[in-house]
Amino acid sequence: MEISRVDKLSAAASAAEAILLSYIKFRGKSEKPYVFAVEGHDDVTFLQTVVSKVHSQISRAIGFFNCKGKSNVLTLVDLVEENRQLSIDDVWFFVDRDYDDLRGREPHRKIWVTPTYSFENILVSDVALEALLQGEYRCHGAEGVDDLIKIKKIFSEFIEDYKEKLGYLNQIIYYCVKNQVSVNPLDEVISPRLRLQNFKIKWIVDSEELLIAIPKASPLSADEIAKSRDEFEKLEPLQRWRGKILFRLFIDFLDALRTDRGTRKPQIFAEHVKMKFNPRTDTIRTLTTIADAPSCLTTFLRTVPVPV
Repeated sequence: MEISRVDKLSAAASAAEAILLSYIKFRGKSEKPYVFAVEGHDDVTFLQTVVSKVHSQISRAIGFFNCKGKSNVLTLVDLVEENRQLSIDDVWFFVDRDYDDLRGREPHRKIWVTPTYSFENILVSDVALEALLQGEYRCHGAEGVDDLIKIKKIFSEFIEDYKEKLGYLNQIIYYCVKNQVSVNPLDEVISPRLRLQNFKIKWIVDSEELLIAIPKASPLSADEIAKSRDEFEKLEPLQRWRGKILFRLFIDFLDALRTDRGTRKPQIFAEHVKMKFNPRTDTIRTLTTIADAPSCLTTFLRTVPVPV
């Protein structure tokens, strides 16, 4: 049944009240002078690691408040500004750019928006891969150089595979966001149909199935999606397509390398090496340490005063 506008407004008001009460309770309990309001748990790990790299003097002064979604972060900005008992000066807000940027809002001095679709896009690169190969995968000496060359070529092919096979999925998501089409939980749609096999992406779905599976209500048509093609094709795939899909595949890629490196007769690496590194645990912190922090984030973080 279609939800009425009144019901939507009522639900939004209830959600706003809940997030404000949760924030006030957090502020009452936290002894930290500053708050970083974020969308989710992984954002905390990413930001903690960046702060320790570019502005470590504030690390111990930050309390993280998980707003549980972009909408709640943006709602909280307004609620804090409107509430005379709260101060906007001691809280900073962090959101993903996604496909909807600030959802029609003007830029705000206290909101940082990722320059990519999400922070996950920042962590996937050949630079990060090479650093891991030289360190955690122990590619040293002459044979290590051969391994690096071989694996960087496989990675390049993997990226081209990603661009070729995941474009239409991203275009459908883009269309839905731009046209306010409600979608089913994307992880539930994507995860069962996507895997990496022998470093090749297996995307077990056809276009027609996606047009049915992604929208919550009636199926979309290929003609509808085509209307967004010109705008969508201006987006750089590694930077501006949905980051969680790319990041999940990158972890799968790293895990496949770990398995090969640790086997007695590797197919990719020149020789067996006992592996300690597990790309499925604490990889966000590891990759954030390797990656260059976006200059816009460094500038934003340095607006946070060093506590006296």
